[in-house]
Amino acid sequence: MEQTLFTVTDDKGTVLKPIDATYSINYMYKEDPSSTTVLEGVISRGAVKGEEFPEKDPLKELEYSEIIITTESKPGGWNAYSGKAQRFLSKTPEKGEGIKLPFTGTIPTKEEAQDSMEARKQEMIAALEVIYPPSN
Repeated sequence: MEQTLFTVTDDKGTVLKPIDATYSINYMYKEDPSSTTVLEGVISRGAVKGEEFPEKDPLKELEYSEIIITTESKPGGWNAYSGKAQRFLSKTPEKGEGIKLPFTGTIPTKEEAQDSMEARKQEMIAALEVIYPPSN
């Protein structure tokens, strides 16, 4: 039965469902000079589904495992979160773990938000006047 392996959240713990990102899970063994990618794919609706995390090699000692999240920025798209790598020393990740991505967007001030809403209101009024000209 498929379960949630991990979720991608913001700093407050809210799952980021509209995020465009990929993930890879790497295991690093003490004897090997490089890490091994054991699972990778696309994050769907803020969660990664699967049966279990891949088993580690029983003959080798695990130094760390890591989940690497790479966010994709599309031209003209919106993405206010940066990618992240989270390491779990000497163990495999816990099932259901939440990976928190740092926020990189800008939060407008109250005045900026009001100005933006007023500008949008004026644009909508102008568009409606073109469709439905005022009768004098």
